[in-house]
Amino acid sequence: LMATARALLLATEDSETPAGRVRRANRLLCRDVGDSGRFMTLLAMEIRPGEGIARYVRAGHDPALCYDPARGVFEEWPGTGIPLGIDPDYAYAEYAMPFAAPGAVLVLGTDGIWEARNEAGDMYGKARFREVVAGASGGRVHGGGVNSGVVQAGGGTSSLDGMGAVACRSIGCRVKVRRRTCNQRKPRW
Repeated sequence: LMATARALLLATEDSETPAGRVRRANRLLCRDVGDSGRFMTLLAMEIRPGEGIARYVRAGHDPALCYDPARGVFEEWPGTGIPLGIDPDYAYAEYAMPFAAPGAVLVLGTDGIWEARNEAGDMYGKARFREVVAGASGGRVHGGGVNSGVVQAGGGTSSLDGMGAVACRSIGCRVKVRRRTCNQRKPRW
């Protein structure tokens, strides 16, 4: 499903806005999945460094987090929207947030990260996710650091969902994506 959605988003790149791309891709994906019950969450974002703005669309995905290391503050970016593949006529809204503070770190993560459980059944949680992001903000920030933080905290992971993260710093915008699957050992945190 992810490969199909990615192809549809790439095929709609001639749309003028992120919302236009997501609307068109959703309409086509709905035809493909029909009444199968399959759907996909998404946060589609376009960062315009010259303007200091990030434009994005949320489709059932957790919000983006923006960490300002100068103030030590996280901000959850607003937005709503249903997952792709549910309603072909859904009107996805586009949001815009400033992304220009020097050193600010924008992070997206999948729920597989904070829902990972150790042998005792404790979740990794969003608080740990934020701690890893804040701890890495002074150096090289990357999604793999978040995933390895999950693994290192307990020696493995147990999650019913995939794990993925993207991190981007406002100056010299750098993005790296890493994925881990849930077939690893249970963590001990």
